[in-house]
Amino acid sequence: MEHPLSNAAKLALFEVTTCVNDTAADEDRLSALQNELKLLILFFLADESNTRDVIWTSALSRGWGNLWSFVPYLHFRDMRRSHLPDAIDNTLCQYLDRTRKYVLPLNLYTNPFLCELSLNGYLITLERGIFVNWNSLVQLHLRDMSFGVGIIRDVLKGRPKLHTVKLLSCTGVCNIISEGLNTLIVIEHMIALPKLEILATKLESLHIEGSVNFVGKIQIKDVSTLVKARLIVSNIIPITNNNLMEVMDDQVQLLTSVNHAEDITIRGWCVKVLTILAMKGLASPSLDCKGLMVLIDMILEDLPATEILLQDSFV
Repeated sequence: MEHPLSNAAKLALFEVTTCVNDTAADEDRLSALQNELKLLILFFLADESNTRDVIWTSALSRGWGNLWSFVPYLHFRDMRRSHLPDAIDNTLCQYLDRTRKYVLPLNLYTNPFLCELSLNGYLITLERGIFVNWNSLVQLHLRDMSFGVGIIRDVLKGRPKLHTVKLLSCTGVCNIISEGLNTLIVIEHMIALPKLEILATKLESLHIEGSVNFVGKIQIKDVSTLVKARLIVSNIIPITNNNLMEVMDDQVQLLTSVNHAEDITIRGWCVKVLTILAMKGLASPSLDCKGLMVLIDMILEDLPATEILLQDSFV
Protein backbone atom coordinates (compact mmCIF):
# COMPACT_ATOMS: atom_id res chain seq x y z
CA MET A 1 0.00 0.00 0.00
CA GLU A 2 1.51 3.32 -1.06
CA HIS A 3 1.51 6.35 1.21
CA PRO A 4 1.80 9.57 -0.86
CA LEU A 5 3.81 12.37 0.68
CA SER A 6 2.20 15.71 1.30
CA ASN A 7 3.69 18.80 -0.30
CA ALA A 8 5.08 19.86 3.07
CA ALA A 9 6.81 16.51 3.55
CA LYS A 10 8.28 16.60 0.03
CA LEU A 11 9.58 20.11 0.65
CA ALA A 12 11.20 19.09 3.95
CA LEU A 13 12.85 16.08 2.33
CA PHE A 14 14.14 18.25 -0.55
CA GLU A 15 15.60 20.81 1.83
CA VAL A 16 17.43 18.17 3.88
CA THR A 17 18.93 16.35 0.90
CA THR A 18 19.97 19.37 -1.17
CA CYS A 19 21.12 21.94 1.35
CA VAL A 20 23.89 20.02 3.08
CA ASN A 21 26.62 22.52 2.17
CA ASP A 22 24.56 25.46 3.40
CA THR A 23 23.95 23.94 6.84
CA ALA A 24 26.18 24.54 9.84
CA ALA A 25 28.13 21.52 11.02
CA ASP A 26 26.45 21.51 14.40
CA GLU A 27 22.87 21.96 13.13
CA ASP A 28 20.47 19.07 13.67
CA ARG A 29 19.03 18.52 10.20
CA LEU A 30 16.99 15.49 11.32
CA SER A 31 15.05 17.67 13.73
CA ALA A 32 14.19 19.95 10.81
CA LEU A 33 12.12 17.22 9.19
CA GLN A 34 8.37 17.52 9.48
CA ASN A 35 6.83 15.08 11.97
CA GLU A 36 4.61 13.79 9.18
CA LEU A 37 7.64 12.70 7.19
CA LYS A 38 9.43 11.19 10.19
CA LEU A 39 6.37 9.16 11.14
CA LEU A 40 6.11 7.90 7.58
CA ILE A 41 9.72 6.72 7.72
CA LEU A 42 9.04 4.94 11.01
CA PHE A 43 5.88 3.38 9.58
CA PHE A 44 7.86 1.62 6.86
CA LEU A 45 10.56 0.61 9.33
CA ALA A 46 8.26 -0.77 12.04
CA ASP A 47 7.77 -4.41 11.08
CA GLU A 48 8.10 -7.34 13.47
CA SER A 49 11.87 -7.58 13.12
CA ASN A 50 12.71 -3.87 13.35
CA THR A 51 10.82 -2.62 16.40
CA ARG A 52 14.09 -2.22 18.26
CA ASP A 53 15.49 -0.09 15.42
CA VAL A 54 12.37 2.09 15.50
CA ILE A 55 12.82 2.78 19.21
CA TRP A 56 16.51 3.50 18.74
CA THR A 57 15.62 6.40 16.43
CA SER A 58 14.82 8.39 19.57
CA ALA A 59 18.59 8.70 20.04
CA LEU A 60 19.17 10.17 16.58
CA SER A 61 18.24 13.70 17.52
CA ARG A 62 15.94 15.77 19.69
CA GLY A 63 13.51 16.03 16.77
CA TRP A 64 12.77 12.28 16.84
CA GLY A 65 12.30 12.07 20.61
CA ASN A 66 9.25 9.95 21.42
CA LEU A 67 7.90 9.81 17.88
CA TRP A 68 8.37 6.03 17.85
CA SER A 69 5.54 5.69 20.38
CA PHE A 70 3.06 6.94 17.75
CA VAL A 71 3.76 4.04 15.36
CA PRO A 72 0.56 1.95 15.02
CA TYR A 73 2.23 -1.45 15.56
CA LEU A 74 5.09 -2.32 17.90
CA HIS A 75 6.32 -5.87 18.57
CA PHE A 76 8.14 -6.38 21.87
CA ARG A 77 8.48 -10.16 21.80
CA ASP A 78 12.10 -11.24 22.24
CA MET A 79 12.55 -14.84 23.33
CA ARG A 80 16.27 -14.33 23.92
CA ARG A 81 15.57 -12.19 26.99
CA SER A 82 14.93 -14.96 29.49
CA HIS A 83 15.13 -12.51 32.41
CA LEU A 84 11.95 -10.77 31.30
CA PRO A 85 9.46 -13.24 32.91
CA ASP A 86 11.26 -12.93 36.26
CA ALA A 87 11.08 -9.15 36.07
CA ILE A 88 7.35 -9.31 35.35
CA ASP A 89 6.74 -11.87 38.10
CA ASN A 90 8.65 -9.81 40.67
CA THR A 91 6.62 -6.73 39.80
CA LEU A 92 3.27 -8.51 39.90
CA CYS A 93 4.09 -10.21 43.20
CA GLN A 94 4.11 -6.80 44.84
CA TYR A 95 0.36 -6.58 44.20
CA LEU A 96 -0.71 -10.12 45.07
CA ASP A 97 -2.62 -8.93 48.12
CA ARG A 98 -4.88 -6.92 45.82
CA THR A 99 -5.97 -9.91 43.78
CA ARG A 100 -8.78 -12.34 44.42
CA LYS A 101 -7.95 -15.99 44.02
CA TYR A 102 -10.48 -18.08 42.15
CA VAL A 103 -10.76 -21.73 43.10
CA LEU A 104 -12.10 -24.08 40.46
CA PRO A 105 -15.29 -25.77 41.68
CA LEU A 106 -14.76 -29.37 42.73
CA ASN A 107 -17.62 -30.62 40.58
CA LEU A 108 -15.65 -29.50 37.52
CA TYR A 109 -13.25 -32.40 38.03
CA THR A 110 -16.07 -34.93 38.16
CA ASN A 111 -18.17 -33.68 35.26
CA PRO A 112 -18.65 -36.68 32.92
CA PHE A 113 -20.24 -34.48 30.21
CA LEU A 114 -17.34 -32.04 29.80
CA CYS A 115 -16.22 -32.11 26.13
CA GLU A 116 -13.82 -29.18 25.79
CA LEU A 117 -11.78 -27.40 28.44
CA SER A 118 -9.52 -24.34 28.12
CA LEU A 119 -7.70 -22.94 31.15
CA ASN A 120 -5.16 -20.14 31.47
CA GLY A 121 -3.05 -19.26 34.49
CA TYR A 122 -4.20 -21.76 37.13
CA LEU A 123 -2.38 -23.81 39.73
CA ILE A 124 -3.97 -27.26 39.76
CA THR A 125 -3.61 -29.43 42.86
CA LEU A 126 -6.04 -32.16 43.86
CA GLU A 127 -6.91 -33.04 47.42
CA ARG A 128 -7.02 -36.65 48.49
CA GLY A 129 -10.23 -38.43 47.55
CA ILE A 130 -10.87 -36.25 44.48
CA PHE A 131 -10.62 -38.04 41.14
CA VAL A 132 -10.78 -36.61 37.64
CA ASN A 133 -13.74 -37.95 35.67
CA TRP A 134 -13.64 -36.44 32.20
CA ASN A 135 -14.69 -39.43 30.13
CA SER A 136 -16.32 -37.22 27.48
CA LEU A 137 -13.35 -34.85 27.13
CA VAL A 138 -12.34 -34.30 23.49
CA GLN A 139 -10.13 -31.18 23.54
CA LEU A 140 -7.89 -29.86 26.30
CA HIS A 141 -6.09 -26.50 25.95
CA LEU A 142 -3.89 -25.37 28.85
CA ARG A 143 -1.75 -22.25 29.01
CA ASP A 144 0.52 -20.89 31.76
CA MET A 145 -0.58 -23.68 34.07
CA SER A 146 1.18 -25.30 36.99
CA PHE A 147 0.30 -28.87 37.99
CA GLY A 148 0.90 -30.80 41.16
CA VAL A 149 2.69 -34.14 41.07
CA GLY A 150 0.93 -36.64 38.82
CA ILE A 151 -2.02 -34.36 38.00
CA ILE A 152 -1.55 -34.26 34.23
CA ARG A 153 -1.07 -38.03 34.22
CA ASP A 154 -4.43 -38.50 35.95
CA VAL A 155 -6.08 -36.01 33.59
CA LEU A 156 -4.95 -37.86 30.46
CA LYS A 157 -5.27 -41.40 31.76
CA GLY A 158 -8.25 -43.37 30.51
CA ARG A 159 -9.82 -40.69 28.32
CA PRO A 160 -11.16 -42.70 25.36
CA LYS A 161 -12.51 -39.67 23.47
CA LEU A 162 -9.60 -37.29 24.05
CA HIS A 163 -8.45 -36.12 20.61
CA THR A 164 -6.38 -32.93 21.04
CA VAL A 165 -4.12 -31.67 23.82
CA LYS A 166 -2.39 -28.29 23.65
CA LEU A 167 0.08 -27.28 26.36
CA LEU A 168 1.60 -23.78 26.32
CA SER A 169 4.11 -22.81 29.02
CA CYS A 170 2.93 -25.38 31.55
CA THR A 171 4.97 -26.61 34.50
CA GLY A 172 4.64 -29.88 36.36
CA VAL A 173 4.19 -31.94 33.18
CA CYS A 174 6.54 -34.92 33.43
CA ASN A 175 4.82 -37.43 31.17
CA ILE A 176 2.11 -37.50 28.55
CA ILE A 177 0.62 -40.97 28.29
CA SER A 178 -2.52 -41.56 26.26
CA GLU A 179 -3.87 -44.47 24.26
CA GLY A 180 -6.29 -42.46 22.14
CA LEU A 181 -4.68 -39.03 21.69
CA ASN A 182 -4.55 -37.88 18.05
CA THR A 183 -2.98 -34.39 18.20
CA LEU A 184 -0.42 -33.09 20.68
CA ILE A 185 1.00 -29.56 20.78
CA VAL A 186 3.69 -28.71 23.33
CA ILE A 187 5.10 -25.18 23.25
CA GLU A 188 7.63 -23.88 25.72
CA HIS A 189 10.22 -21.11 25.61
CA MET A 190 11.23 -19.87 29.00
CA ILE A 191 10.45 -22.25 31.82
CA ALA A 192 12.99 -24.89 32.85
CA LEU A 193 11.24 -28.25 33.02
CA PRO A 194 12.29 -31.72 34.10
CA LYS A 195 12.38 -34.61 31.66
CA LEU A 196 9.21 -34.98 29.61
CA GLU A 197 8.17 -38.38 28.26
CA ILE A 198 5.63 -38.81 25.48
CA LEU A 199 3.89 -42.13 24.90
CA ALA A 200 0.86 -41.95 22.63
CA THR A 201 0.36 -45.04 20.51
CA LYS A 202 -2.34 -43.49 18.29
CA LEU A 203 -0.81 -40.04 17.88
CA GLU A 204 -0.95 -38.70 14.31
CA SER A 205 0.11 -35.05 14.68
CA LEU A 206 2.90 -33.76 16.93
CA HIS A 207 4.06 -30.16 17.33
CA ILE A 208 7.02 -29.43 19.61
CA GLU A 209 8.35 -25.90 19.97
CA GLY A 210 10.85 -24.51 22.42
CA SER A 211 14.46 -23.89 23.29
CA VAL A 212 17.25 -26.43 22.89
CA ASN A 213 17.30 -26.74 26.67
CA PHE A 214 13.61 -27.68 26.79
CA VAL A 215 13.53 -29.91 23.72
CA GLY A 216 16.63 -31.74 24.90
CA LYS A 217 14.65 -33.07 27.87
CA ILE A 218 11.90 -34.61 25.72
CA GLN A 219 11.89 -38.36 25.25
CA ILE A 220 9.47 -39.75 22.69
CA LYS A 221 8.80 -43.35 23.67
CA ASP A 222 6.16 -44.53 21.20
CA VAL A 223 4.46 -42.55 18.43
CA SER A 224 4.36 -45.34 15.85
CA THR A 225 1.25 -44.00 14.08
CA LEU A 226 2.69 -40.50 13.61
CA VAL A 227 1.76 -38.86 10.29
CA LYS A 228 2.76 -35.22 10.78
CA ALA A 229 5.61 -33.83 12.89
CA ARG A 230 6.60 -30.20 13.38
CA LEU A 231 9.80 -29.45 15.32
CA ILE A 232 10.79 -25.83 16.01
CA VAL A 233 13.86 -25.48 18.21
CA SER A 234 15.07 -22.01 19.15
CA ASN A 235 18.25 -20.98 20.88
CA ILE A 236 17.97 -18.75 23.94
CA ILE A 237 21.03 -20.16 25.70
CA PRO A 238 24.64 -19.85 24.50
CA ILE A 239 25.84 -22.81 22.45
CA THR A 240 29.56 -23.37 23.05
CA ASN A 241 32.04 -26.10 22.20
CA ASN A 242 31.40 -27.54 25.65
CA ASN A 243 27.70 -28.22 25.12
CA LEU A 244 27.52 -28.42 21.32
CA MET A 245 27.82 -32.21 21.19
CA GLU A 246 25.11 -32.62 23.82
CA VAL A 247 22.78 -30.33 21.87
CA MET A 248 23.51 -32.20 18.65
CA ASP A 249 22.86 -35.58 20.28
CA ASP A 250 19.52 -34.35 21.64
CA GLN A 251 18.42 -33.07 18.23
CA VAL A 252 19.49 -36.27 16.47
CA GLN A 253 17.55 -38.33 19.01
CA LEU A 254 14.46 -36.16 18.53
CA LEU A 255 14.63 -36.38 14.73
CA THR A 256 15.18 -40.13 14.85
CA SER A 257 12.07 -40.62 16.98
CA VAL A 258 9.83 -38.94 14.37
CA ASN A 259 11.61 -39.82 11.11
CA HIS A 260 8.88 -42.31 10.16
CA ALA A 261 6.24 -39.56 9.83
CA GLU A 262 4.94 -38.78 6.34
CA ASP A 263 5.21 -34.99 6.66
CA ILE A 264 7.97 -33.35 8.68
CA THR A 265 8.62 -29.65 9.29
CA ILE A 266 11.85 -28.58 10.98
CA ARG A 267 13.21 -25.20 11.99
CA GLY A 268 16.01 -23.77 14.09
CA TRP A 269 18.53 -26.08 15.68
CA CYS A 270 17.04 -29.18 14.06
CA VAL A 271 18.18 -27.70 10.76
CA LYS A 272 21.43 -26.39 12.20
CA VAL A 273 22.47 -29.81 13.50
CA LEU A 274 21.69 -31.51 10.19
CA THR A 275 23.74 -28.93 8.30
CA ILE A 276 26.70 -29.42 10.66
CA LEU A 277 26.55 -33.18 10.16
CA ALA A 278 26.26 -32.74 6.39
CA MET A 279 29.22 -30.37 6.22
CA LYS A 280 31.39 -32.78 8.23
CA GLY A 281 30.28 -35.78 6.19
CA LEU A 282 28.85 -37.50 9.27
CA ALA A 283 25.82 -39.76 9.38
CA SER A 284 22.54 -38.02 10.12
CA PRO A 285 18.99 -39.29 10.73
CA SER A 286 17.35 -40.42 7.50
CA LEU A 287 14.10 -38.54 7.00
CA ASP A 288 12.09 -41.04 4.95
CA CYS A 289 9.08 -38.77 4.67
CA LYS A 290 6.91 -37.91 1.69
CA GLY A 291 7.04 -34.21 2.45
CA LEU A 292 9.87 -32.31 4.14
CA MET A 293 9.55 -28.60 4.91
CA VAL A 294 12.73 -26.87 6.07
CA LEU A 295 12.19 -23.40 7.57
CA ILE A 296 15.55 -21.67 7.57
CA ASP A 297 16.78 -18.77 9.69
CA MET A 298 20.34 -18.28 8.57
CA ILE A 299 23.20 -16.01 7.79
CA LEU A 300 25.05 -16.02 4.48
CA GLU A 301 27.72 -18.41 5.79
CA ASP A 302 25.06 -21.11 6.33
CA LEU A 303 24.08 -21.34 2.65
CA PRO A 304 26.68 -23.95 1.53
CA ALA A 305 25.78 -26.28 4.40
CA THR A 306 22.06 -25.91 3.72
CA GLU A 307 22.62 -26.73 0.06
CA ILE A 308 24.34 -29.97 1.05
CA LEU A 309 21.50 -30.77 3.46
CA LEU A 310 18.85 -30.30 0.78
CA GLN A 311 20.81 -32.38 -1.71
CA ASP A 312 21.10 -35.23 0.79
CA SER A 313 17.38 -35.01 1.58
CA PHE A 314 16.34 -35.70 -1.98
CA VAL A 315 18.82 -38.42 -2.90
